[in-house]
Amino acid sequence: MICPLPLVSQPSSIIQNTNVQKDISIDDQDTPIPTSSPLNQQHYDSQHQISNEQGQEIGSSNVNNNDEFILVKRNKKKIKTNHQHYQHHQQHQHYPQHHVLQQHQHQPDAPTNKNIITTNTSLQRNSLLPSTSPTYSHNHEMDMKNVISEQAIRFAQTHFPFPPIIIKFAQDVNENVIIKSIEKHFNEHFYMDLSIAGHRLKGKRDLILFAGNRESFVLLYDDKKWPQHLNSIVFEKAGAKHLPAQFSIILRNVPIDINIDELLVNIKNDYPDVVNAFRISNKDEKPTTLVRLDIKCTKIIDELLKKKFMYVNNIRYTVTEYISPAKVLVCTKCYQIGHFRGVCKSELQICRTCGTSVMNVKDHQCDKIKRCIRCNGPHEASDNHCPLIKAYRIDLTRSLLSTSSNITGMNQNVQQNYIYNKNDYPQLNGNKDGHPWYNDSLTATNRRLDELVQKMGTLNQNVNRIMDFNSNSYNQHIQIHQLIVKQDHDIQLHQIDLSFQHDFVSQFVSPICQLILDVIPTMIKKI
Repeated sequence: MICPLPLVSQPSSIIQNTNVQKDISIDDQDTPIPTSSPLNQQHYDSQHQISNEQGQEIGSSNVNNNDEFILVKRNKKKIKTNHQHYQHHQQHQHYPQHHVLQQHQHQPDAPTNKNIITTNTSLQRNSLLPSTSPTYSHNHEMDMKNVISEQAIRFAQTHFPFPPIIIKFAQDVNENVIIKSIEKHFNEHFYMDLSIAGHRLKGKRDLILFAGNRESFVLLYDDKKWPQHLNSIVFEKAGAKHLPAQFSIILRNVPIDINIDELLVNIKNDYPDVVNAFRISNKDEKPTTLVRLDIKCTKIIDELLKKKFMYVNNIRYTVTEYISPAKVLVCTKCYQIGHFRGVCKSELQICRTCGTSVMNVKDHQCDKIKRCIRCNGPHEASDNHCPLIKAYRIDLTRSLLSTSSNITGMNQNVQQNYIYNKNDYPQLNGNKDGHPWYNDSLTATNRRLDELVQKMGTLNQNVNRIMDFNSNSYNQHIQIHQLIVKQDHDIQLHQIDLSFQHDFVSQFVSPICQLILDVIPTMIKKI
């Protein structure tokens, strides 16, 4: 009986080889070694040799055995055992299980043991890769940090520059009709075309206006310049209670012991358009030597910024531009910082006053106890004096300034990269006699050019004189024309006066004289 002998010897060899594979896989798990190292290459060669020997034994047994029942059953059972081993290994390593199945599907023709060894090698390589799935604690720490979002930067850069002007009506109105009525009023009474950056009608009764420039905002801000009716409809104006940052300047080096009210009175003596004065405090709420002035006249602001100084009680103070702080984006649903309400992921709404999480804020009965949802402070969640909002505003301002400085620095670097070096492009010397590279003709040309430059300068001066003379002549012509018009007006007045006197003499004086002449002879005869 020749056939049973291979059947008895083959399982023992397979079990022995399986133990060798398990030893190799355990060693690989304890001490992971890169596949390119010599030690790992030896393991791989030994595994490859074992798999080849097993393949030869299985092949010889298949030739000698016609049934092939026992060998196929043992191989499948062994594959299942190895699958369980690798699945247990993958559960500990947190890798997907379909990786092993994909490798078996891509290599169906290869020997079974070789496939298993290749799977072990791929698992060993994957065990060296770091896990990229984030944990909850990491996300929680990132949410707690003041990360400047793109939405917050876009909100700070694209927000309307001026606060809104709100016009409230007692009845429903047409938005376009009211806008045209406002523009018509300011155009007829103040001879100015309003620049409106945007407008919106809320609830068909509240019109919200955004001015496009400082001049338009000044007109819309002044209550005295509004009419009593708009399109024959009574309205109520609300909105900004103070001038925005575009109407402010900074006085530097103002002593702390100077009273702001007295300083404002002294400034108004020379600049009556100054509305308010505020002393700026630092982050520790301590007063500084910087004073903010609110001015309602844009011409005065431009004039002071151009001069860069101001005299108050014979003391000269430096004047600089006031840069307003960045506006912080706060969600009106969860009252967290850095995102809009439309993209808020919170399922509950937060009460602005008490900080309670509810499904619907309109149905919520607030206890009116102020408690911030962010810092648990005794203030509302929308208060700009919240410490977290202040810290976020500082980071946002730094981010905006760093972005602008980086753009400026890049432009400067681009300009500085163009450097001329005469050594890179030396002058060509065609003179073989040792004379300098320039010659007499070039010197004469340079002199000629200098003379032309001088003549052009003289010609420019003459043209300027002619222009000044023409302007003076034009001014004199205007004055003469005005004088002629005035004389013509006086002549007309004299003519009117003469005609009046002529009529008076002819109608009143002459008849009286004639009457006297007629009466006097009669009286003389009677006497």
